[in-house]
Amino acid sequence: MNAQRKADAQYLVVALWRLRMAAEMCKTLSEQDERIVTALATYDAAFPRLKSLRDVLMHYDNYSLENTLRRNKDPETGDYIGRGDVESLRTSPDGVMWLGESYRLDDIEKQSRTLYAAVTEVLGRSGID
Repeated sequence: MNAQRKADAQYLVVALWRLRMAAEMCKTLSEQDERIVTALATYDAAFPRLKSLRDVLMHYDNYSLENTLRRNKDPETGDYIGRGDVESLRTSPDGVMWLGESYRLDDIEKQSRTLYAAVTEVLGRSGID
Protein backbone atom coordinates (compact mmCIF):
# COMPACT_ATOMS: atom_id res chain seq x y z
CA MET A 1 0.00 0.00 0.00
CA ASN A 2 1.15 3.51 -0.71
CA ALA A 3 2.31 4.86 2.68
CA GLN A 4 1.44 8.45 1.73
CA ARG A 5 -2.14 7.52 0.82
CA LYS A 6 -2.51 5.58 4.07
CA ALA A 7 -1.31 8.59 6.08
CA ASP A 8 -3.59 10.87 4.06
CA ALA A 9 -6.56 8.58 4.77
CA GLN A 10 -5.86 8.75 8.49
CA TYR A 11 -5.65 12.55 8.41
CA LEU A 12 -8.84 12.61 6.37
CA VAL A 13 -10.71 10.70 9.09
CA VAL A 14 -9.57 13.26 11.66
CA ALA A 15 -10.59 16.16 9.39
CA LEU A 16 -14.02 14.62 8.72
CA TRP A 17 -14.56 14.16 12.45
CA ARG A 18 -13.47 17.74 13.22
CA LEU A 19 -15.91 19.06 10.61
CA ARG A 20 -18.65 17.04 12.27
CA MET A 21 -17.70 18.44 15.68
CA ALA A 22 -17.85 21.98 14.27
CA ALA A 23 -21.30 21.24 12.87
CA GLU A 24 -22.45 19.93 16.27
CA MET A 25 -21.23 23.14 17.93
CA CYS A 26 -23.02 25.16 15.26
CA LYS A 27 -26.21 23.20 15.91
CA THR A 28 -25.98 24.01 19.62
CA LEU A 29 -25.07 27.67 19.12
CA SER A 30 -27.85 28.16 16.58
CA GLU A 31 -30.39 26.53 18.88
CA GLN A 32 -31.01 23.62 16.52
CA ASP A 33 -31.29 25.56 13.25
CA GLU A 34 -33.06 23.21 10.85
CA ARG A 35 -30.49 23.79 8.07
CA ILE A 36 -27.64 22.47 10.18
CA VAL A 37 -29.74 19.67 11.70
CA THR A 38 -30.64 18.46 8.20
CA ALA A 39 -27.11 18.84 6.84
CA LEU A 40 -25.67 16.96 9.81
CA ALA A 41 -28.16 14.11 9.41
CA THR A 42 -27.23 13.82 5.72
CA TYR A 43 -23.52 13.84 6.58
CA ASP A 44 -24.00 11.13 9.21
CA ALA A 45 -25.94 8.99 6.74
CA ALA A 46 -23.09 9.34 4.24
CA PHE A 47 -20.47 8.33 6.85
CA PRO A 48 -22.27 5.86 9.13
CA ARG A 49 -19.12 4.53 10.78
CA LEU A 50 -17.20 7.80 11.11
CA LYS A 51 -17.16 7.66 14.91
CA SER A 52 -15.79 4.12 14.84
CA LEU A 53 -13.15 5.14 12.31
CA ARG A 54 -12.16 8.06 14.51
CA ASP A 55 -12.14 6.00 17.70
CA VAL A 56 -10.02 3.22 16.22
CA LEU A 57 -7.61 5.74 14.72
CA MET A 58 -7.21 7.74 17.91
CA HIS A 59 -7.06 4.70 20.22
CA TYR A 60 -5.35 2.28 17.86
CA ASP A 61 -3.18 1.00 20.71
CA ASN A 62 -6.20 -0.40 22.55
CA TYR A 63 -7.57 -2.00 19.39
CA SER A 64 -4.18 -3.36 18.29
CA LEU A 65 -3.52 -4.82 21.72
CA GLU A 66 -7.13 -6.03 21.87
CA ASN A 67 -7.42 -4.94 25.48
CA THR A 68 -10.52 -4.21 27.57
CA LEU A 69 -10.51 -0.49 26.77
CA ARG A 70 -12.01 -1.07 23.33
CA ARG A 71 -15.53 0.34 22.90
CA ASN A 72 -16.43 -0.24 19.26
CA LYS A 73 -17.86 -3.44 17.87
CA ASP A 74 -18.32 -4.72 14.35
CA PRO A 75 -22.01 -4.06 13.63
CA GLU A 76 -22.38 -7.32 11.71
CA THR A 77 -20.64 -9.76 14.08
CA GLY A 78 -20.97 -7.95 17.39
CA ASP A 79 -17.30 -8.68 18.09
CA TYR A 80 -15.01 -5.96 19.36
CA ILE A 81 -12.88 -4.38 16.68
CA GLY A 82 -9.41 -5.88 16.89
CA ARG A 83 -5.92 -5.92 15.45
CA GLY A 84 -6.97 -7.28 12.08
CA ASP A 85 -9.55 -4.55 11.70
CA VAL A 86 -7.00 -1.85 12.53
CA GLU A 87 -4.72 -3.21 9.85
CA SER A 88 -7.52 -3.49 7.26
CA LEU A 89 -7.24 0.12 6.01
CA ARG A 90 -7.05 0.12 2.20
CA THR A 91 -6.72 3.08 -0.11
CA SER A 92 -6.84 3.71 -3.81
CA PRO A 93 -6.35 6.87 -5.83
CA ASP A 94 -10.10 7.50 -5.63
CA GLY A 95 -11.23 6.04 -2.30
CA VAL A 96 -10.78 4.59 1.15
CA MET A 97 -11.95 1.24 2.53
CA TRP A 98 -11.84 0.57 6.26
CA LEU A 99 -13.86 -1.25 8.91
CA GLY A 100 -16.28 -2.62 6.37
CA GLU A 101 -17.08 0.68 4.67
CA SER A 102 -15.98 2.10 1.33
CA TYR A 103 -15.87 5.81 0.65
CA ARG A 104 -15.19 7.47 -2.68
CA LEU A 105 -13.13 10.65 -2.39
CA ASP A 106 -15.52 12.52 -4.69
CA ASP A 107 -18.43 11.65 -2.38
CA ILE A 108 -16.43 12.60 0.70
CA GLU A 109 -15.64 15.99 -0.83
CA LYS A 110 -19.26 16.59 -1.86
CA GLN A 111 -20.69 15.73 1.57
CA SER A 112 -18.01 17.72 3.39
CA ARG A 113 -18.52 20.81 1.24
CA THR A 114 -22.28 20.60 1.78
CA LEU A 115 -21.92 20.39 5.57
CA TYR A 116 -19.31 23.15 5.62
CA ALA A 117 -21.59 25.40 3.53
CA ALA A 118 -24.46 24.81 5.97
CA VAL A 119 -22.24 25.65 8.94
CA THR A 120 -20.94 28.85 7.38
CA GLU A 121 -24.44 29.87 6.24
CA VAL A 122 -25.95 29.35 9.68
CA LEU A 123 -23.08 31.04 11.48
CA GLY A 124 -23.04 33.93 9.03
CA ARG A 125 -26.76 34.61 9.22
CA SER A 126 -27.12 34.09 12.94
CA GLY A 127 -24.44 36.57 13.92
CA ILE A 128 -22.55 33.87 15.83
CA ASP A 129 -18.81 34.39 15.51
